[in-house]
Amino acid sequence: MGWEDAHLHAFQIGSPPNAVDIGIPDEDAMPWGEGTTLPGWEVPFATRFKQAGDRCTYLYDFGDDWSHEVVLEEILPRAAGGKYPRCLAGARACPPEDCGGIYGYTQLCWALTQPGTADENIEELLEWLGGDFDPKAFDASEVTFHSAKRRLKALREDMR
Repeated sequence: MGWEDAHLHAFQIGSPPNAVDIGIPDEDAMPWGEGTTLPGWEVPFATRFKQAGDRCTYLYDFGDDWSHEVVLEEILPRAAGGKYPRCLAGARACPPEDCGGIYGYTQLCWALTQPGTADENIEELLEWLGGDFDPKAFDASEVTFHSAKRRLKALREDMR
């Protein structure tokens, strides 16, 4: 997505009450009510998402409440020398981290259409954004995938 991975997140695979949540466990912040979130660094996502048509819900930042439907459309043969996983296509830029969920993002996109406006709120939003942002831009080659195990290891090293 382009976010900084600074917030709790979870993938919910299946439907309650038989759903499986995979992500960053936190007893105080269960996104879908009661249950257990399996650690993403112990449960490979690919073991639960295996065939075309499989779908899940991805929730990021339980405060801003970004919710996405993820659908596995197709499994293609591996190309020799290809790096996996990879993004083949997409649409629109990732909303900026901590922009206030869908309502804050909508306000930000509106503010971007109002250049030169004397509105103090718009000026604050654009200053907070800190530079250029094009909500219509998307470049699949800029999408990166990170190993949950490597992220956890790096986090533990940073905490030392």
